[in-house]
Amino acid sequence: MAELKDTFVVHGACTTCSMGMRPSQIVLQKTHGVFLKEQAQMTVEDCKANNHVICFGGCYSMENPKTQEAAEKVRKDVEEACPNTFLDKVMGAFTSGKKKKEEAASAEEGVPQVLGECTLRIIASEWDYGKDGVETEEKRPLMGGAKLHCIYGGEIEIVDPGQPEAGSGTSTTPQDNPAMGNANFMQGQFGFDEKSSKTMEAVYDKIQEKYKELSQMERNWLFARAISQLGDYNNKTVNVLFLKIETHAWRKGAGWAYEYDKEEKFFIESLEIKKEDYQYLRQMVRLQHFMSSDPLKYSYDALEQKHKKKTDDFNTWKSNMENATGKTFSDQEYLDYYKELYQNFGGKGDYSHMMYTIAANLNDNRHKVDNKWNNMGAKSLSWKNAEERKDVTGWLGDAVYTGDNNKISFGMDDYIADLDADNIAYRTADDTGLLDCMEQYYGDISSGNQDELRTKEFLENNSYEDIEKAVFERITSEDKNHDGKKNVEDLKDNETYKGTYDFLIKLKNLSKK
Repeated sequence: MAELKDTFVVHGACTTCSMGMRPSQIVLQKTHGVFLKEQAQMTVEDCKANNHVICFGGCYSMENPKTQEAAEKVRKDVEEACPNTFLDKVMGAFTSGKKKKEEAASAEEGVPQVLGECTLRIIASEWDYGKDGVETEEKRPLMGGAKLHCIYGGEIEIVDPGQPEAGSGTSTTPQDNPAMGNANFMQGQFGFDEKSSKTMEAVYDKIQEKYKELSQMERNWLFARAISQLGDYNNKTVNVLFLKIETHAWRKGAGWAYEYDKEEKFFIESLEIKKEDYQYLRQMVRLQHFMSSDPLKYSYDALEQKHKKKTDDFNTWKSNMENATGKTFSDQEYLDYYKELYQNFGGKGDYSHMMYTIAANLNDNRHKVDNKWNNMGAKSLSWKNAEERKDVTGWLGDAVYTGDNNKISFGMDDYIADLDADNIAYRTADDTGLLDCMEQYYGDISSGNQDELRTKEFLENNSYEDIEKAVFERITSEDKNHDGKKNVEDLKDNETYKGTYDFLIKLKNLSKK
């Protein structure tokens, strides 16, 4: 077993704080593209409070104003009910601080410490221990045992690096269970729990059984498209003046497994999936999509703000979760459950995005797909044939569409989803079952640097020259390097196409190896 300080730290690693109420975790909102045993690797700069470092449930430090407030409240309550001699004893214990907890316990047996809200204020700009001589996106990888300090006196330490069977603690990452089969990659790569993974396997098996007259390729398409429709890749409306217009963009790109309003009927009646399992799966697939693709909007902090300032929105979200899980939550129970989901889904590839793009690649001309579309709302997302459509619904669309903000949004969740979809679709050309193909693929890229292996496989199927050419046919840029050619160097320092530049440079550099 590797020593803690010799072990790289990954998303979900366990942390403690000397002033904290309980252990916590550190997480990534977006990955750096490097994975160890299917978990996203972290760097020394991943140290922002409430972004990377999750709160410790409560704070014992009397330097924290929130703890002082809690102590003052207790003081007033005790003053009303207790003699001054006992009050002095109680307040003396409160102000002793957690570091003196053991010696205080013997002298003040039976007297509790006060606990305030954990309001993290990290002092340093990076963890104090990283691996020298190795870089992850030009930053030092974070190592086990690294420490940070909170302004209120807490010492935060990584006590388990998060890797399976690594460091000084016991990891609970999903891939520890070898009996999970296909569910294993769904958990390790995308953060789904066992129930969601098993329900997806049941959906896949039912499709093989109910539609056995179809080719394996078409059954693969049906599974991928059915799941992606659960994840918000269903109908598509846009605002035109005062009207909402249905563009059918998702249907045009990949077809549909069921019409928009027939989803429940498809899963419950056609596939005979239990209603409670369908509702649970739908909620988890959608949350995985939202949390991986828009981690700030759907972060735990965002939910806390709704709880404090937008109670109607908070109650709606909680009610939706209760309906999906069949459970009743108190507000705090829901917050805790949501945090656990956020830690599992954050920093992962966007699963339903990937499944949508796989479905687009497996559908040549059926199920209401359109192989020619003049997209009046976004000309760069138009296509003239099936091959263009397949690229536009994946990597090409993400590389050229500037959106409402006139800026490319090509995050790591998109990069993983687009390249994995393309690679997996190529692998199914021999009529291999989709889940078997996905399990094999993730097993292969997990044998080394996942990001590098997925990118190399993508470049084996698509030449860099063709990729660059396709991008520049759909965007407008100046010839900044004055070489008379349209190429990636023209996008350097271009704020609109920064994501495109990063994407192309990454491919170009790896294509030369």
